[in-house]
Amino acid sequence: MRLVNIETVREYQVNGPKSVELGKGTHLRCVAHFFKSGQRLGPTRHGSDTLMYVVRGRARIRIGDREEEGRAGDLFMAGDGDEVWIGNAGRDELILFAVMVTVFP
Repeated sequence: MRLVNIETVREYQVNGPKSVELGKGTHLRCVAHFFKSGQRLGPTRHGSDTLMYVVRGRARIRIGDREEEGRAGDLFMAGDGDEVWIGNAGRDELILFAVMVTVFP
């Protein structure tokens, strides 16, 4: 078991969002993404289903050909192999928590 507080791992980069690995198991990976205003990430493709939870701020997320705006408390799900774009849709910081799950039969 590992306890991580997102506030204590917050990091930023000038050129783009910062991704911080929070934990990795056999079938589970947890990552926090920190975006300044105007920053975006993509396209990315994960080899697993991915849940993305907006912790703080406003996110513009495109999964495949569908685009939505999310706010703190919103949850998005991308399927295995989906193309994903994530961007900060607001003036304040965006913190996004992502969980990637790979289950083998």
